[in-house]
Amino acid sequence: MKSKNHKNIFSGAKSLLISGILSVAAFAINAIIYVLLSGLAKQELVFFSSAFVTAATTIYAIITGFTILIAFTRYQKLNNIVNEELACLGDILDFTIYLENNNLKIKIAETLKEYGASISNDEWVRMLDRKPYPKTSLYLEKTMQLINQIPVDEGEKNSIIFEAFINRIKDLTTFRANRLKEAGEPFPKLLMITLYTISIIFVLSIFLLFTPNFIIQSIFVISSVFVATLVIQLINDVGNPYKPGTWHVSRESYENIQTSIINQARQEIPG
Repeated sequence: MKSKNHKNIFSGAKSLLISGILSVAAFAINAIIYVLLSGLAKQELVFFSSAFVTAATTIYAIITGFTILIAFTRYQKLNNIVNEELACLGDILDFTIYLENNNLKIKIAETLKEYGASISNDEWVRMLDRKPYPKTSLYLEKTMQLINQIPVDEGEKNSIIFEAFINRIKDLTTFRANRLKEAGEPFPKLLMITLYTISIIFVLSIFLLFTPNFIIQSIFVISSVFVATLVIQLINDVGNPYKPGTWHVSRESYENIQTSIINQARQEIPG
């Protein structure tokens, strides 16, 4: 948990540093433009610049709001899929309590541990690179083979347990496929190009906003550039939730399966 918090702090500090550097650069540019064009600041030019800034700000706000909505939707969707997949793993482990074959319990728990390890160490890397992955996990197949060893003909209880296992395995394969599908879809490039374009237009329009006081205009420029760069970094972060960042879906839950799930299973098995 400490490692995750440190990563979040570092990522946040990095975003603030980038925005700060760009804001300082914007201040220097604003000073030059202000000096060069101050003598041309006639009433007509001031009116035009104000109208231009108003239009650019309105369009920027609309595009930014829409893009943030898309980014958070992607983040929430992947986060929900991961939580559902983890819930399935927990249910399957819980179902092993009802198995009378202790050896089968251990094997299923070990397979689930290997499944979690395969996600955090292999599948997640492919998700980052958007590389294709086999449609079926070898460890899921192994789990299915183990579940098929449940003696369903030895009583109604085993038949009910077997059906419960199968239902959760079906859900697990669905959630895994949805997770890989979501990770394989990049954030819409056209939307990001539009955001970058309108952000540049918005910032450039601020430079042309003539005010009687240089300090007031500089504060306006610095704050606008600072916010605009933070927004772009936020969208890049939230829009790609499987990548490291402040807003991301962590794979630590899958990594924890490796160390906790087998111990939990052994504690539930007497002797």
